[in-house]
Amino acid sequence: MENDDEMAYLFAIQNQQNQVYFQPNPRTVNNNIINSFELTDSAFIKNYRLTKNLANSLIQELSPFLKSPKRSSDLDVSTKVLVALNFFATGSYQTPVGNSRFTSVSQSSVSRCIEEVTSALNTDDVFGKWVKFPSSLRELRKVRNEFYETTGIQGCIGCIDCTHVAIVPPIKDPLNAHSEYIYVNRKGYHSINVQLVKYTFRK
Repeated sequence: MENDDEMAYLFAIQNQQNQVYFQPNPRTVNNNIINSFELTDSAFIKNYRLTKNLANSLIQELSPFLKSPKRSSDLDVSTKVLVALNFFATGSYQTPVGNSRFTSVSQSSVSRCIEEVTSALNTDDVFGKWVKFPSSLRELRKVRNEFYETTGIQGCIGCIDCTHVAIVPPIKDPLNAHSEYIYVNRKGYHSINVQLVKYTFRK
């Protein structure tokens, strides 16, 4: 009888310990360790390549196209945009972006933020509004005059430049029409060579 009591007592202790050790640890709400908008203007631009006003405008512009948080652990729209902006601005890897004292989220969360914000930027309502080339002679003349007033260069409507955007190496698949090695640039990492045209007012 004593042995039975001892066994029951030990079982109760073990059960209590299991409840402590294996109790699910709910994810805490992600409040940025440092509020990015409390940074100085120069520090904010250094981290996000936009002014605070432009970043706020972008958040408002993309809000209808981003998922609203449904749980306390979900990232809010502002954090999603700032995480993506930091990644776009620094060209860093996803893990360091997530470990930033301004975001503090996992690499997988960074990846989802980038995907969601990129998709929002490429919607017709956003992309078509901000990314367009002059389509008439009147628009071309207007851009040419603005370019001259800004730079002093005559007869020019834009400047062309190229940059390498780092990508995750494609999976080696014999059925893939584009082989993995063709994405390796002269510096030895995988990227897509992107050509950009810029004219006045940062367009």
